[in-house]
Amino acid sequence: MDLFRVVLTCDPVSTARELGPGGFLALMAQLGGAQLAAFIHGPLALILVAAAAAPDWGLSQLDWVLADFGSATATFAALIAALSARNRGFAQPVVTAPFYWPLAFLAALWALVELVAAPFYWAKTTHGVRQREGIGEKLAADVC
Repeated sequence: MDLFRVVLTCDPVSTARELGPGGFLALMAQLGGAQLAAFIHGPLALILVAAAAAPDWGLSQLDWVLADFGSATATFAALIAALSARNRGFAQPVVTAPFYWPLAFLAALWALVELVAAPFYWAKTTHGVRQREGIGEKLAADVC
């Protein structure tokens, strides 16, 4: 079973044909970039918290400057995006992003484990969903 058979890439050739080369590359960069960010931001946030708790841990002043500059740049970009959308509600996640990153990392790890262990399993809440035996396997067979 091919682990890369997810809904948008069940047939990558026809998807590339439909989106065109630029669109397909943009889709892959968006999907891959989001996953890469989840796997990078969480551990980095945890490293910074550990280093702040234990100053002798080994981060140099340059490491702190780079971390602060990167965080400030991301915060500034998110605030500019919120202001350009003229929606102050978009600015609220900027404040909570450092708490979100480790949680997103844990969710990405869990998703990776599920992808390897049960690629067609879909963990979802039961509200508003009728429970039926074997529906996940049937849907997966119909989609790909």
